[in-house]
Amino acid sequence: MIFRKLLKNRGVGLNLIAGACFILLLVNGWGLSWSELGGYLLALLLLLGGVISFAALCGWLLHKLMARRDVPADQSNKVDQLQDGEASDPESKEQK
Repeated sequence: MIFRKLLKNRGVGLNLIAGACFILLLVNGWGLSWSELGGYLLALLLLLGGVISFAALCGWLLHKLMARRDVPADQSNKVDQLQDGEASDPESKEQK
């Protein structure tokens, strides 16, 4: 039953079966111990997690940088003027 589901999509199913056979060949045919295989699997998962975390951090930084640039120019000028204590309309500047 499970093999039918895996073989329904031949690319993924056959690759999974071939990978599992190769791992069993490593353990049974070439004398690799199960604990050493587990250590390699753990190292692989940690490395993969590190790569995914680094990619997520880069994506978050890019998102923050792009969000900073999306502020319209007139809105940022108003914010700068209000922070500097200047009035926002040009008539009050002429009266000073």
